[in-house]
This record gives sequence, C-alpha cells and structure tokens, in this order.
Amino acid sequence: MALYVKLNKDEIEAFIADYNLKLIDFKGIIEGVQNTNYFLLTTSGKYILTVCEEEINPTDLPFFNSAMLYAALHGVPCPVPLKNKYGAFTGRLKNKPAGIVTFLEGKSVTDITFSHLENLGRFLGKLHIQTKDFKEERANPLCLDNVTELIRKNKKIDNISPNLSAEINKELNLVSEELKSFYNLPKGFVHADIFPDNMFFEGNNVSGIIDFYFCCSDYLAYDLAVTANAWCFDNKGFDYNEKKIKILLDSYQKIRPLEQAEKYAFNALLRRAALRFFATRAWDMKYPKPNAVVGVKDPMEYVAKLRAFKSAGDLFK
Repeated sequence: MALYVKLNKDEIEAFIADYNLKLIDFKGIIEGVQNTNYFLLTTSGKYILTVCEEEINPTDLPFFNSAMLYAALHGVPCPVPLKNKYGAFTGRLKNKPAGIVTFLEGKSVTDITFSHLENLGRFLGKLHIQTKDFKEERANPLCLDNVTELIRKNKKIDNISPNLSAEINKELNLVSEELKSFYNLPKGFVHADIFPDNMFFEGNNVSGIIDFYFCCSDYLAYDLAVTANAWCFDNKGFDYNEKKIKILLDSYQKIRPLEQAEKYAFNALLRRAALRFFATRAWDMKYPKPNAVVGVKDPMEYVAKLRAFKSAGDLFK
C-alpha cells in the first residue's frame, strides 16, 4: 500500500478549489508505490490528486509535467496535468508538492497475454515517435554509472545470497565495457518505468500510460529493454519467456525499426536494465526507510533475469 499522506475532505476541497474544481467524492489509491494518490470525483469529471514524497526531487516536477503535457498533445493516451489559478502545475499539500491530472479509463493487467504484448510493443514504438521532437532533457538519475555507485555502496549484497556481490560487480564491468562501443545509439524521451501497473488496458488494447516520475533522456532501446524485463517473464518474474520478448520486439519494430547497432547492443541494455532494478531493490531491502509502508520487492528476481539474458540467444534471428 502507499497512502503516505492521509487527507480529509476539507483538505482536499481546499486544495482543488485552486484548480476550480468542486469535490463530490474521493478515495485513496493503495496500489501506488512512490507517491500518495487519491481518486477524485468532481462536478467537472474524474481526476487523480498526487502528493509527491521525498524521493521526488521538486526541481524535476516541471520536466515531468512538460513531458506529460507534450505527450498528451501529440496523441499519447496519458494523464494531462492541470494548472491552478496561479498558472502552476504544482501546489503544496501537507507541506509537500502536489498536483492534479486527468483520470484515465482502463486497468492494469496481471495475466499477460501475447495480444497484450503485441499491442504494448506497438504502443511503445508510437510513444518514441510521438515524443521524438520533445526538446526538454533530463539526465537519467539511474544511469549505469549511478547504478554502479549504488551497488558498490551496498555492503550487504552477500547477505541476500552468498557471493552475489562478486557476480553483480563482474556483470557491471562487462555491461559497461560492451556499451562503450554503442555510445551513439538513438536517444530521446523515455518513460523508463513501463511496468504492468503503469499501463492501462481495455480488453487487449492499450488505453493509457501513467506514472511519469522516472521519465528522462536515454537510449530509446533502453526503454524497450526495461519493458522486456518487466513484461516477458513468467512465474512472478523468475522464468524467461523468449516467445513473449520476441512478440514485444517484433511489434515494436513494426512501428519503429531498430537500427543494427541497437540490435547488437540490446542484450547489454537488457542486462543494464536488470542491474538497475536489482540495485534499487537490494538497497531498499538492506537499508529500508524508517517509515516505509511499501513492501520490499525481491532483488533476486532481477538476478534471475540477469542470468537469463546472459545465456539468451540472438533475439533478432
């Protein structure tokens, strides 16, 4: 669950009045992980109120809002941030940054089918094309250098599994060396967190994408690699499903064909993505925040993914 900030009706009504909204009803959303979210039913329609936690740098909020607005204006089904009466996207609630976005219909899926993956691949290809002229940039705070630093700062990795630290550090070095040859891959806006809980479907069709709080500038193929990590494994993320990943890649390329260099680099990008999620999960497991209300996720899931990608064959044959 993730309702870090408890709000009552009076507090919500006072805040949304600055957005010229009148409240009918509200409900806390426990599915979130990083922030506090409330569903709002107003006389003007449905909205989502988000209160940002300390993990979100307030100086990044203008980028996130600009990215959402640009994406929405260019045909991406995503939330649209609202401006308040002061002309700002962000206000303050309980002394924390907060904002309101439009509500998206649909729901996330847990039973992932081949049809979901085919439509997801097409969606991601379109997303990268629709946002290709977005001019604002934000460096990825979880780039490989920063992930390496986070892993090497974690002195408790071997407590997760014996000799795991040596395996992970060896893989960091290998991925870093491999990617040095591919520094000129196509870059642009990436969502960087396309997990099932951030994608909404109606039936098998994508109805929207949410949670832009990790979006940044990076290799487009890295965004595809993150998505493959999140969607193409069975048994709670531990069993590699090559058919799923090939469906995702094939459908993506029907919209945006990968360059040959992206194909050569893709295995390293898959492992880079696995290392990124291992790093944050391992840190949260061994150095939990004192008031954390979100359950710690198993970092060994991404060790399994890393090992699977190391032994995977050519996905583009």
